[in-house]
Amino acid sequence: MIEWILGVVAAGVVSEIFGSENNKPSSRRHRFPPRKIVPLSQAAEPAPAPAPIVCAPVQLPAKIPAAQSPRPLFLSTSKLGRVLGIKGKPLLFDELIQVGLIVKPNREFELTEHGNNYGIHLKAKDGGHFVAWNPTLIRDRLIHLKEELLSRCNFRLFHMTHIRNLRSIVELGLFCHDKAPEYLDISNAKVNARRSRAEPIHNRPLHDYVPLYFNPRNAMLFQKQCEFLDRVVLIEVRPEACLSDFSIFSEKNAAANDCKFAYCLSDVEKFRWDRIRAENWSSGGITNIDSKQLMMSECLISEHIDTTQFSAIHTANDRTASEVRAMLHGSRHPDIHTSGHLFFPPRVRHDHISDGPLLNERVIQA
Repeated sequence: MIEWILGVVAAGVVSEIFGSENNKPSSRRHRFPPRKIVPLSQAAEPAPAPAPIVCAPVQLPAKIPAAQSPRPLFLSTSKLGRVLGIKGKPLLFDELIQVGLIVKPNREFELTEHGNNYGIHLKAKDGGHFVAWNPTLIRDRLIHLKEELLSRCNFRLFHMTHIRNLRSIVELGLFCHDKAPEYLDISNAKVNARRSRAEPIHNRPLHDYVPLYFNPRNAMLFQKQCEFLDRVVLIEVRPEACLSDFSIFSEKNAAANDCKFAYCLSDVEKFRWDRIRAENWSSGGITNIDSKQLMMSECLISEHIDTTQFSAIHTANDRTASEVRAMLHGSRHPDIHTSGHLFFPPRVRHDHISDGPLLNERVIQA
């Protein structure tokens, strides 16, 4: 009897859940009972929210390491010397030993405890090691060496430009050829094409440097005065500008094939200064090509010279000086001078003291 009752109840439950075959909405049976929509007024109180699941706390390290900054560039002592403009041997090595940053107990240099603040040891190709320096940290400790070398030199530096460029220059400074803002270019086209080649010290194109002459009264100025008359002006730059990194020097025009390059002022001292400072490059109507090139020897400053390094603006006559003063009125600018002795007078230009084009192929390839 009990089994019969249980069977009837089970059948009723099944019928209630799944319904009859005639009432199915489709041939596919529902797995779950249809959802009943209850009016809001008849809705029962919501069931209490289930207790939150508590997870074990994540064990974090006591200190999360910060992202490491890019590794600074380290340079060997010799390479550092080329960047700063100080010969590695004997100048730089002797100084580093004297101030207690390196020692040489055996055949290799080693950092002292104090030297570890400025450099590291790197492996050499031969299996040994060498000292390498962080140039940002060590520079201020060594630049006095270059200052001492500069104090032994006696030269002035000049940049040649057109008067129309002055307003921009006194506001922004002097830029190298490849980074200069819009300006009137008065350079010699043939010579300029040769300045795209790399110099041998830093292997950078000459166009990466701002060119300065030691002797502005050279063949280039003569040619430019013939073309632009008194529109050519000279900006004098303080010698301290060459204390900047990557500065180099050339004995002869830097575009000449037989030009001699130097990065240390101790070598610049040995330049043939009597011929660099000569007043002319011809004698008895005969041009001395070597003298012409030496008079165009250069100091090359990497990329940019700030306006704070300008010491004067020189013009060929009083009229041009007055024009420059009016043009630059109200702006910060260096002193403006009439400096006829730095230029070629009209009579000399008219007489054509040169034997032909001043910067022709024969001159450049000499």
